[in-house]
Amino acid sequence: MTEIKCEDESLCMVMEDVDEEEMPVTEIYDNASNVTVIEKLSEDERLLEFNVDKVNYRIDLATIDWFRLVPTQSHMATYFRNNNSYRCEWDERGEVIGNKFDNQELLEGDM
Repeated sequence: MTEIKCEDESLCMVMEDVDEEEMPVTEIYDNASNVTVIEKLSEDERLLEFNVDKVNYRIDLATIDWFRLVPTQSHMATYFRNNNSYRCEWDERGEVIGNKFDNQELLEGDM
């Protein structure tokens, strides 16, 4: 088991599924605690386990494209919370480092 620190952070996930507009499905869990990756070697299974408001969640990592813990006030957390669908890139703290629209990079002032 690997526990991941997440004080005042949000757990943002991009799922393997896409929506009707062919955009990746996103999920956000604010104030997640006890975030842990569990590997069950006997079953060849990897799970992401965490708690939110005393509710325990277990999600199969095979259904998640990627996940990241970011500050609750970061751009990424806001993007996920608002269910935005423009394409952009973030640093490890969830701040925008690039924004792409129709495969053209926009200047930071255009975001």
